[in-house]
Amino acid sequence: MATTIGQHPITTFTSPTNGTSPIDADEVRDNDNAVRTAYNAHDEDTGIHVQSSTLGARPAAGTQGRKWLSVDSVSAPTQVQLNYDGGSAWYALNYFPGAVTVAAGGIAVTGNSTITGTLGGLTGLTVASGGASVTGTIVAVTGVDTDSLRMRTTGGLTVANAVGTSMLTLNHSSGLFTSIFGMAVSAGGITVSADGITVTGNSTITGSLGGLTGLTVASGGASIGGGATITGSAIVTADLTVDTSTLKVDSANNRVGVGTASPAVPLDVAAGSTTNALVVTTTGAIQQSLRYDGSNRLDVSVGASGAVTFDAVGADASVSFADEVAVGGATVSSTTALMTPASTTGVSSLRIPHGTAPASPVNGDVWTDTLAMYVRINGVTKTIAFV
Repeated sequence: MATTIGQHPITTFTSPTNGTSPIDADEVRDNDNAVRTAYNAHDEDTGIHVQSSTLGARPAAGTQGRKWLSVDSVSAPTQVQLNYDGGSAWYALNYFPGAVTVAAGGIAVTGNSTITGTLGGLTGLTVASGGASVTGTIVAVTGVDTDSLRMRTTGGLTVANAVGTSMLTLNHSSGLFTSIFGMAVSAGGITVSADGITVTGNSTITGSLGGLTGLTVASGGASIGGGATITGSAIVTADLTVDTSTLKVDSANNRVGVGTASPAVPLDVAAGSTTNALVVTTTGAIQQSLRYDGSNRLDVSVGASGAVTFDAVGADASVSFADEVAVGGATVSSTTALMTPASTTGVSSLRIPHGTAPASPVNGDVWTDTLAMYVRINGVTKTIAFV
């Protein structure tokens, strides 16, 4: 089998000689057969001729050097293939009207390639090490492998969607992305990776900022002048300041300040001249609970009519006042006797309503009924009768 031309030559015939008599017919026949043999050898040489058939009728690979032109009508659109027999497999180059498609493995270009005109309609573009240099404009590029693509353009870069909306714009003079998916980007740069968007420097967002899922602000903080709506969770790993001192979270000392920028305790409320510094409104049985732990506490509640209840809960529950307490004009403390205000024509100094004797009175008890006043002294109930 030959793979190049000139493999079946016929040497010059030297006989029969003109004028020779008689002419030898065997020599003439031998010459004719030599031409026939060379012609048949050339015709049967699969390494020179291009054969053709449908793709299904093409023989199996096995004779290196064969060329085969076939039509594949099963695929859409119909493909006309030029195949080369490598000895163990067929290798095909497929032709379509106006384009070129290469089967598994793709197109590999070693060295530099220059494309003059417009390069468009690419689906899946991978540029290996070395990058690509584009001096014009790239349009309608989709499915770009961003892990291995580096572009350097002198005329700017614009990537648009199917309806022409700009999705990515690169300013060639400043070298900065000026818009990404319709979002303007200022000097300082923006990086988009699998972990989200990282902005280095200052960024200004005009309009609404919505649709955020997880927002992390590193050192330097964030300034939002137009308001922000967060529908998910917000995690702040540093201090949080609202209007200087309206609300301050001190992350270093784990303190929260309301009305102060320097909270001194876990919850520091500084109301200034405000009448009500802290208002707790609830209709529950307990409005406020001061706790040592879950078993020892002081519960405070206000009833619907304004009655205040202090309820000490614990093994030795009691309410003690370190300083003097004034109740309706009367004063009492742990170091002084009960002192009531002087009586007037409108009210007495002390009132003990009528009732019944306690079942087990203790020394110091005082009570009254409709007949007399009673005092428990030294284990004996004394009667103070009025006549």
